[in-house]
Amino acid sequence: MEKKMAAFFAGLVFIFCCYGQQLINVDPVLVRPDSLWEKGFQNRLNKFLYKEVYKVSLYDANSDQDAGKRAWPPLLAELYKAKDNPGKVNNLIHTIGDSLIHSKWAGNFYKPFTMPGYSMYYFQYKDRLPASQLAYTRKHLYDKGWEYLMRNDGYMDPIYLPPNFPQGTEFNSENFNWMARMSGYLFAHEFNDTEKIKYFDNYIRNWIRALYNAGRVEWNSNNYWSHVFNPLLSLHTNVKDPEVKKMANAGLDWLVTEAALHYLDGFFAAGDVRAKAGSYKPFAGSVWGYNYLYFTDSLHMPSYKEDFSDKELKDFIGFAPYSNYRPARVLIDIAQRKFKLPVEVHSAKPFYHLDNDNYADWKGNTARSRKFEFETNYMDENYALVSLASNRPDGRIGTYSEESLWRLSVKGIDNGSRQVIGNSGEMSTMAGRWPYEEIAQYRNVMIRLVKNTDNIWIAMPKEIATEYVNNKLFADMGNGVYTVYIPYNCTEINDSAFKYDSTYHTYTWKFEKGKLGALALEVGTLKQFGSYAQFKQQVIKNSTIKSKGADILNYRSTSGNELKVKYMPFTTYKLYIPLAKDNPPHHKGVQEVNPAGVTAKVWGNGKLIEYQKWNAYEVDFGDKIVHQRWGSGIMTLQAGGSGLKISVNPVNGHVSYHTFASEIK
Repeated sequence: MEKKMAAFFAGLVFIFCCYGQQLINVDPVLVRPDSLWEKGFQNRLNKFLYKEVYKVSLYDANSDQDAGKRAWPPLLAELYKAKDNPGKVNNLIHTIGDSLIHSKWAGNFYKPFTMPGYSMYYFQYKDRLPASQLAYTRKHLYDKGWEYLMRNDGYMDPIYLPPNFPQGTEFNSENFNWMARMSGYLFAHEFNDTEKIKYFDNYIRNWIRALYNAGRVEWNSNNYWSHVFNPLLSLHTNVKDPEVKKMANAGLDWLVTEAALHYLDGFFAAGDVRAKAGSYKPFAGSVWGYNYLYFTDSLHMPSYKEDFSDKELKDFIGFAPYSNYRPARVLIDIAQRKFKLPVEVHSAKPFYHLDNDNYADWKGNTARSRKFEFETNYMDENYALVSLASNRPDGRIGTYSEESLWRLSVKGIDNGSRQVIGNSGEMSTMAGRWPYEEIAQYRNVMIRLVKNTDNIWIAMPKEIATEYVNNKLFADMGNGVYTVYIPYNCTEINDSAFKYDSTYHTYTWKFEKGKLGALALEVGTLKQFGSYAQFKQQVIKNSTIKSKGADILNYRSTSGNELKVKYMPFTTYKLYIPLAKDNPPHHKGVQEVNPAGVTAKVWGNGKLIEYQKWNAYEVDFGDKIVHQRWGSGIMTLQAGGSGLKISVNPVNGHVSYHTFASEIK
């Protein structure tokens, strides 16, 4: 034991300083949670694994191009459960496995959804696979497979290619990019293909540098989060190169950072950049299952019951059992909010075509990788108010339809966090952004402004008690969280059932087209006001929303904070789109677009909030739990008494982990 400890300390390298402290170079394994957490993790995983016999639809495997994401994980789960029964494992491989390998779509690399599950199956069981399956994999790769896995960025999703979209205006391919390229890396090294190794090695280096310099373009996606997490789990589990394994570990930690910063009472509390219409619902999307595995323990249980009998888990059930990845302990502490509250985190993310040319713009300093989305995330003990100032184009147009600009999430009672959503204009669900709405937030206050439209609406769970005082809507959200919605220039108020969800109710404020209209939201707590009655009284007495000039509004909150917002006129800007006429495409096509409302001009307590100066992650108010300076290649995390610094080498992409004692100031 003494020799092991001596060897451990001898391996520590002391370098630099962080917040006045020495940094200790460590292996990522050494910053994982302890054995008690691991025991709980295994128990939680088993609740998923053994809740049912996971069945594979061979019909879907042969009829649905996207079947790979649903076909492979159930088989992987059943194979893992049979690990102590060699006969059953062999039977599954020779029956279902063989059918999937030779199926029209689940065994086809044309759609990248196939790749994470296929690669996990191949590399975990290749010593037991029949020669025919091994040979078919190689044949399939050298027929068309490599072409699919190396498809030009911007042309990853066949849905958005000609003839359906003559210009090839694909906008949402980053999850496909990760799925194809990371499996491609594994297979290139498996078959020792020098040309392919060079291509995929370069991709991996560019990808990890881009992630830690400028971030990710499909960020905060409740639906697609696991579709970039799972290919990383497969890479991390099956890669042989220790440096690439570290890169995969850092990529996983980056994604879990995103999940931890937006975790509340079981679910993902955030504006949603790849939103689906029902992404606000409990157990929707793909994040909640990993949240349960990673962030839950006996002292931090979600309010929902641990009954998963009717919950869909096929997005990830086949990956976690094989993976030895565990989040850094500090990330679990952030998710469990082991820091002083409240905290406001600002986050800037790059333009959607950062992934063009295999992340060649990884430094984030070109027109195609400029800062594009700006999130404000205000976290308090029992709620999170999150909003997005976005340059995303008009949500009514094709592939630009998947964005949810804000979310209020409140700790629930028996079904996880309660989510309040809203939109305006013709956007009657949360899928898509209305082009005439702009949004601003400062601390616990958010203002949504419209012009040239006639409504703003919100929807909240119908069991929440609400009441109007004049034109103000008050709501007691439960768990000591209170809200008020205050309109400006409102001509009419009405409420009705939310037609897309029988458990929700809609509240709508009407405005005169051509004039500035607005809806302010302020959130208060029992700790601040002592009671719901006192909150209402203080809002009526002290909060004001007034015009401060042409298209300028000023909101003064009950605490005296001031949020001033100027609605900005439209302007065109350039989207860099790979045009179909480029052969091969070089991603130099340019299209002038009219964006879905430019970002508003915003002041907080008199200070201009300059979005273009924001970092990938930074704390604007409160404990310094996360920091990633734009272009730095470094992320620093602090919570629960510990600190962690993850750094990516700008030359070769190699990753280093350093710990330090947390002293948040």
